Amino acid sequence: AASVQEPPFCLAVLAGSCGGLCNTLSGHPLDTVKVRLQTGNTQHLFRGLSHGLLAPISTAVPFWAVAYAGYTVGRALQPDDSSMSQARAGAFSGLCSSVVWCPMQAVKCVAQDSHCSSLTALRTILQRSGFRGLFRGYTPSVLLFNVPGSAIFYWAYEKSRENLGDAWWVPFLAGGIAGCSEWIVGMPGDTIRVRYQTGLHYPHLRACVRDLLRSEGLPGMFRGFSAAQARAFVCNGSALLGIELVNAVYRHAVNDPTRR
Repeated sequence: AASVQEPPFCLAVLAGSCGGLCNTLSGHPLDTVKVRLQTGNTQHLFRGLSHGLLAPISTAVPFWAVAYAGYTVGRALQPDDSSMSQARAGAFSGLCSSVVWCPMQAVKCVAQDSHCSSLTALRTILQRSGFRGLFRGYTPSVLLFNVPGSAIFYWAYEKSRENLGDAWWVPFLAGGIAGCSEWIVGMPGDTIRVRYQTGLHYPHLRACVRDLLRSEGLPGMFRGFSAAQARAFVCNGSALLGIELVNAVYRHAVNDPTRR
């Protein structure tokens, strides 16, 4: 029998890029609502839901390209296909993609919270904090969201794919389940990051966490949870559907029906 051709690395980059575009276009309005709920800025909650769209569109493509390519590399480094290996590969993906995620989110969150354009938000950050301001909140982001969240995300996605079958809509449903699982784990860390990135008056991270716990307690860590879950299901389902579409086109092109 002919040997199966291994997909090139650039396929993972292309598939991740397509997923990033699908993710952003489908999920940004709900993400804007989530950010405003997290920061407590609920006046005109549903006005200007496209604010901050330029930043995620221009960065979601490289973010998802890095994330999915990182997962592909992480899977190749694992000794087997066990659940633990899937989670480790997901954690590796989260670590790799965090360097794109943090500055992208910094600009987007300031734009959404302040009801301004992405370029205005970028100028505001650079004027107040310089280039370092783009990585404000990196520590809680990578330790409390990107790494653990990505580990849960890809583990849940792979397990859902295994149990749901091969219908065309399965990647959307499995991606939605994975996205919701990720945000259950990562919501507290993301709330801290959002508060710290939009609260430019906080001198350091500890002051932000103290203020959040003092004013709202632990429930404050889950402000905007419903919006986050709705957004996570829609946009991550769309992203994984886009990724699997690219993979399906490649399989068809090389006449390889065995890979999904």
